[in-house]
Amino acid sequence: MYSTGMIQLFGTTYRISRVRSGCYEIIRICDEALAGSFSCGQKLQVVPLAVHAELMWRLAAAAVQRGKTNWMGPQCVALTPLIGERSTL
Repeated sequence: MYSTGMIQLFGTTYRISRVRSGCYEIIRICDEALAGSFSCGQKLQVVPLAVHAELMWRLAAAAVQRGKTNWMGPQCVALTPLIGERSTL
């Protein structure tokens, strides 16, 4: 397992770690909690653990959009920013 990068949403930083081909874990940096995992197949699939499902979807989509994964799926993974979301492009 190795880190593929970090993303920040709503003032919290998360580390993206590749577990195996197409499978990633998201770890919240402040307490090293496993937020959840996601996999990139024909479509994006998430498994939320320490965060709500909606946040997990946003984290996974942000990881794909910002190039933190090697997935080149459909270009329709688009989200509109919520109030308070900080861009880290």
